[in-house]
Amino acid sequence: MPLVMDTRPAAYAVVIRDECLLLSRWVPHIPGMKPGWTLPGGGMDPGEQPSDTAVREVFEETGYIIELKQLLGVHAGYFKPENGSTRPFCALRTVYRAEVTGGDLTYEVGGSTDLAAWVPLGELDQHFCYSVVEEAAKMMGFETLESMATHYRATHQP
Repeated sequence: MPLVMDTRPAAYAVVIRDECLLLSRWVPHIPGMKPGWTLPGGGMDPGEQPSDTAVREVFEETGYIIELKQLLGVHAGYFKPENGSTRPFCALRTVYRAEVTGGDLTYEVGGSTDLAAWVPLGELDQHFCYSVVEEAAKMMGFETLESMATHYRATHQP
């Protein structure tokens, strides 16, 4: 019997500047879920390539123009059915490393996020972050988001 699930392809960017990670605060419209920090990014539009999605979404959520530098990886997150669905959900997430090339920090209006901020790498474990942030830390060679934050507290602070 084939497994039937809803799948959402998406793309995100890891943007680090001055030992801070650019994050967006996602405000879910799902009962019982609370706002939390995530990588800037989101769902692909029909016909769009993941690289184009990452660039577009970062601009929409943060106001920054970015240049993609490296594909960090692809991760499939599996979640239980929500919002009355009977099918499980797969978030298929492509993650890139990127650099800011222009723009100014602004907040998305009327979208899925309400804030964007540069969060010090050594403080990442002090914020509620959604799983894509942890998966990006793993793609960067850390065991967990907490170990990434601990590493930066120990080696990158004056």
